[in-house]
Amino acid sequence: MFNTNHLKASNPQTATVQLKALAEHEQPEVRSRVAENPRSPLTLLSYLTWDSAPEVRASVASNPNVSMALLKWLVHDESGDVRYALAEDPTLPMSLLQELTCDANVFVAARAIQTIDNIKRERTRTQPCQVCTAKHQAITN
Repeated sequence: MFNTNHLKASNPQTATVQLKALAEHEQPEVRSRVAENPRSPLTLLSYLTWDSAPEVRASVASNPNVSMALLKWLVHDESGDVRYALAEDPTLPMSLLQELTCDANVFVAARAIQTIDNIKRERTRTQPCQVCTAKHQAITN
């Protein structure tokens, strides 16, 4: 059931004190919104990394303030759902994506490989090759 706590938990204007209280909310959906909130401090994200609900722990990884140490911890989370969420995140550091390619869960490993391939393909698509660059320079000069 959606309520005002969801809105407070996801609002970047919500005070840190309120976010800390909402991190204790009985509904994991509310705690997930707290974990995603860019106003949540690192100490609160660390606390939510230990949450019993996998969706909350996965939400921690999507927070712009998450530390590398927390991401490294989450890459080894007991829940395949958490690791899968990390594996499909193209903003995850490449070293952690590569680590996930060796995950015991074949779906997590396959998703990490697919994410890395997508990143490489996107880089290739947005960066012209040297031959094209040379042709372009010859034409414009």
